Amino acid sequence: MYSEMEKELKKDTNTNKIKENLKKYKTDEELIILIESGALSSPHKMHIGLMEIVKKYIEENSNKKVVGGFLISSSDGHIKYKLKKDFISLNYRVNMTKL
Repeated sequence: MYSEMEKELKKDTNTNKIKENLKKYKTDEELIILIESGALSSPHKMHIGLMEIVKKYIEENSNKKVVGGFLISSSDGHIKYKLKKDFISLNYRVNMTKL
């Protein structure tokens, strides 16, 4: 199941916005892509808000630039153990994140 989902994620992951952002910077600048992982059961605006806070902090306190970010759902095995009766499958959590 996981390998099928991984293939689907690779196919559906839209990196166009990050590619466009990369064009804005010089090749010698230190660039960062943020990655936030977790249950994302369900994803909510604070997941994005946290990334925005981290981006602002990094850019105000260093010479690094954040060019984008990804939300990554944790595996079913981990989330099933963590959330027990409130478990939502990886497939549904990924689809909610895409929305």
